[in-house]
Amino acid sequence: MPPATYRIEGGDVPVGVLTLDDGKMNSIGFEMIRVLHEALDQAEADEAKALVITGTGKALSAGFDLSVMGAFLGKGGDLALVPKLVEEGGMLLMRVFCFPKPVVSVASGHSLAFGAMLLLAADFRVGRRGSKAKFGLNETAIGLEILSSAGASHSTGSTPPTSRSR
Repeated sequence: MPPATYRIEGGDVPVGVLTLDDGKMNSIGFEMIRVLHEALDQAEADEAKALVITGTGKALSAGFDLSVMGAFLGKGGDLALVPKLVEEGGMLLMRVFCFPKPVVSVASGHSLAFGAMLLLAADFRVGRRGSKAKFGLNETAIGLEILSSAGASHSTGSTPPTSRSR
């Protein structure tokens, strides 16, 4: 099963729904990035008037895949993959930020590091009722402050926009 799915919902006003679902915490690795780009391609081309990004389980996304990022901390893995993951993640965030249709991110539980940046890249952010959503740019707590979630915190400005015309 792919780590994310895309479908259209609604009647008179169709809305695309992109759901992250890797069966765990929806961490962002190379496969997730590839599948998300494919879903964004589909969402951009179809009749949906807006896009909703959400996650299953306890998280929208708990951030970058630590099996790759662990190499940065000297805990195994291929250190050469870290800059590539950060670059590809940054391109994904910019694509969401510049998406030609309104984007709503749903905080469905934890939205940490890259997951928080995914929320910030959207035009609108909402919390799922009863989700006990938690947000955080927690890279510094584990020594990854240099990554700054693929630079997205700088691209969204000091205060994320509450809305933007399309």
